[in-house]
Amino acid sequence: AMSDPPHSAFHVAFLGMPVALKGWGVFKALAEAFAADSRYRFTHFGGQSDPSTPVGFQMVVLSEAEPKAMQDHLEALDVDAALIWPLCRETFSFTAYEAAAAGAAVITGPDSGNVAAFAHEPGRGRVLTDERALMEAFASGAICELARTRRGVGLSNLIYSGMTGDLLAERSA
Repeated sequence: AMSDPPHSAFHVAFLGMPVALKGWGVFKALAEAFAADSRYRFTHFGGQSDPSTPVGFQMVVLSEAEPKAMQDHLEALDVDAALIWPLCRETFSFTAYEAAAAGAAVITGPDSGNVAAFAHEPGRGRVLTDERALMEAFASGAICELARTRRGVGLSNLIYSGMTGDLLAERSA
């Protein structure tokens, strides 16, 4: 059988600072477990890398001049899904909106508060019961159902009002 071209790997991103509270440990464990698995590709998008983790790193710094930097990078690199797995309930997760605006699905856990509520929406992503379920979804390949090509992704615009981002109606690609 002909093998898929390497870019067809399911591309998973972590957005932001590599800190435990934001779920970096979960992303790191996932990336380490599937580092040799050609089905997956892992990239960390943020202002500071963690050289001890076997993932690609893309420097992304949000600024007033480039408020859409994260969204633009996710789009440009065809990210299929963002792992947003905070260890405490978040009332508002800007990264979840950035990911969705860029056409990436949101993968999260049940304790992530609003992120879970957001990811439950049709076509937005997947809420997994715990880290074991997350590992199993990758091991079985079930998580690949969230690939851009399978979801028929629509890109959106984020409208900034004060400190919140609102996802607008689908933008014509």
